[in-house]
Amino acid sequence: MIRFAKPSEETELLRLFNICFPGEEEFGEYFFKNHFSLKDTIVDEEKGVIRGSTMMLPYYIEGVGEVTYLYSVDTLPEFRGRGICKNILEHSHKLDLEKGRKASILIPGGKDLFDFYKKLGYEISSYADEREFTVLSENTSFELKECTPKDIEAFYRSHFKGRKAVRRSEKYFYDQINLFNTFGGGCSGLYDSDKLLSCGFYSRENGVLKFDEILGESCDVLASEVLKKKGLSHCTGRTEGGSVPIGMAYYYGEKFDFYMNLMFN
Repeated sequence: MIRFAKPSEETELLRLFNICFPGEEEFGEYFFKNHFSLKDTIVDEEKGVIRGSTMMLPYYIEGVGEVTYLYSVDTLPEFRGRGICKNILEHSHKLDLEKGRKASILIPGGKDLFDFYKKLGYEISSYADEREFTVLSENTSFELKECTPKDIEAFYRSHFKGRKAVRRSEKYFYDQINLFNTFGGGCSGLYDSDKLLSCGFYSRENGVLKFDEILGESCDVLASEVLKKKGLSHCTGRTEGGSVPIGMAYYYGEKFDFYMNLMFN
């Protein structure tokens, strides 16, 4: 039976998340404490056992309309291969159609999952560019500062004006900044006086720095200044454009490509 989750099942859903995403237990605890949405979570349950689940988070794509972002599509290992994920997705699609949503979107958790979701009707809809950054020798007159949610929201809105991209609010960026700060990363921006030219969310793992998202003009300068501040010589970064598949969509009508990176992925 597929239904909405009950308040008493939150602990069980966290356990399911940790089983399906090993090594992400600390993040799972943080996410469920701060961002888990019980009212948007559907589960597959049989004889009191939650076999699978997903969160149907509502988002809006500029120039398109409201969509569902499927976060954490989980199935217990012992129940895989029985069509549970397929049934959960099909049920979510029915709910989307009732609400008039334009598509179901998701970010596969690994390269092998692109083929899995493709078999279920999803198509690649979002791409990114993965680059390497190094320390630049020349100095810059721009100032490196920690970004505020207000600054990033205004920058993002201007940067993607007239283009299809997931709408992000000031609160959205507040949540993302808090997430990155909590796990040893951060969000830095390159400013020309009070104008934000580029911004980047970065994380560190085993001493290696990467920009999970870096946008705007002068990205190379921004990355260089962050590297100098951290005493590092190089890093990688993900930005818009390019040909690296990031997101997929199950369309309920007209197809569209859009920008969607940095979605708690």
